[in-house]
Amino acid sequence: MALNKLCGCLPARVALALLCSTGVMVLYMVRINLSVAIVAMVHVPSTKNITRDKLCIRDDVGLSSLNMTHRTSNGTFEFVSAEIQEEQIPKKIIMTATEKGSVLGALFYGYVTTAIIGGRMAEVYGTKRVFGVSMLLGGLLTLLTPLAAQTHYAFFTTVRILIGVAQGVIYPSMHSLMASWIPPLERPRFMSFVYVANCLGVVITMPLCGVIIEAYGWPWVFYGAGIVSLVWVALWAVLMHDTPQQHPRISQAEYKYITDALSKERSAGIKPKTIPWTEMLRCRGLWAITICHTGNMYGWNLLNTQLPSYMDGVLGLSIKKSSIL
Repeated sequence: MALNKLCGCLPARVALALLCSTGVMVLYMVRINLSVAIVAMVHVPSTKNITRDKLCIRDDVGLSSLNMTHRTSNGTFEFVSAEIQEEQIPKKIIMTATEKGSVLGALFYGYVTTAIIGGRMAEVYGTKRVFGVSMLLGGLLTLLTPLAAQTHYAFFTTVRILIGVAQGVIYPSMHSLMASWIPPLERPRFMSFVYVANCLGVVITMPLCGVIIEAYGWPWVFYGAGIVSLVWVALWAVLMHDTPQQHPRISQAEYKYITDALSKERSAGIKPKTIPWTEMLRCRGLWAITICHTGNMYGWNLLNTQLPSYMDGVLGLSIKKSSIL
């Protein structure tokens, strides 16, 4: 078979790294597509229909009593208040600013519920099942997103929370996989190669979402991501194996290299028999890494979720331009 021949040309570890890396790219495609799509799909109504070029500050009032005003044709000023008609915004879902923010953050509410147990689930059920089922559920729920968004806010939010629940196990499960497949000296390179797909997923997804929205409409952002997820799951099911012993195409030389390296690691007694919780909690280095990583991820996810809306609402950029930026 052509697929087997192609995989046979690559070391099993390289094929595994490519699978995990592309999986993370698809993960981010599912995660952040809403950040761009929500600009086109949601309208937040306002009672003040005032554009930036029509704002003016009167000279005869202090800062404490500034009013938004509009210069009329005869040079006088008047307060402008106009209700935006729903029919002026075709194919958009009406939400409050709070609801829009909740939908954007909903995925992370679900994410934290399974992130801690993901590693243990992979140890018990295998990374192939945990990672694969997670991506399968994420893909199916993404396909459901347009219907959920147009049905009810609560349905929409629930779907995004469930996507987060599914995705929470992915990164922990990869660490379990690494312990079974990757020799100790190669693990930093393996994880760096996989984690760089975070950025690649964002770089590819955001501009692509802008193009798709302008060409086909916002629902196809979710349909496209869902279809790509299901295709990836099919490849994962065929090509992925939890251990070198289960891999049908691995070479004898590579198999020996991996098993020998892992055997040396186990015989060296590197892994503790029990988890040293007390020592970990007292470790300043661990706390420093945790705090820095928390701040880094907060900024990273804040930019990914809010930047397109900021560029649209504040800077007035088109979806295509804001997604590229």
